[in-house]
Amino acid sequence: METRKFSRREREKLRQRQEVLDVALRLFSEKGYHSVSMHEIAKEAEFAIGTLYKFFRNKEDLYKALIMQLSDRFHGALTEVIEGDAQEIEKLREYLRVKAELFRNNVAAIRLYFAETRGASFNAMAGLEREIRERRRSILVSLAQSSNKA
Repeated sequence: METRKFSRREREKLRQRQEVLDVALRLFSEKGYHSVSMHEIAKEAEFAIGTLYKFFRNKEDLYKALIMQLSDRFHGALTEVIEGDAQEIEKLREYLRVKAELFRNNVAAIRLYFAETRGASFNAMAGLEREIRERRRSILVSLAQSSNKA
């Protein structure tokens, strides 16, 4: 698989976007979605408000991008374990180890996830919940199928 090489300007835009997402994750997980404004995110990230709007249409768009990025990270790590060549019991051990590591290394994301799934959901999660649940279901199905092959 060929990896695309980004220009300096593209790398800088990706870095800025990631900084905004990192600050948004911290603020959303500490204060909740409704208590954080785009202006506050911009100020904490040390960017002009217009910079945020270069990357995201609004706060809901930013939130959805953040949740999908986190979901992609978690799904990728767990899928890699499931698709590995380990024997059934080792695959289950590795799955649990990786999942625990994801929880330890992503405390703010886990805090945000549990805050939103305790009934505090709002329109920004509309559609995402179904997609995230489907990803989780596909991981569990893959794990079950890999253990049936053994």
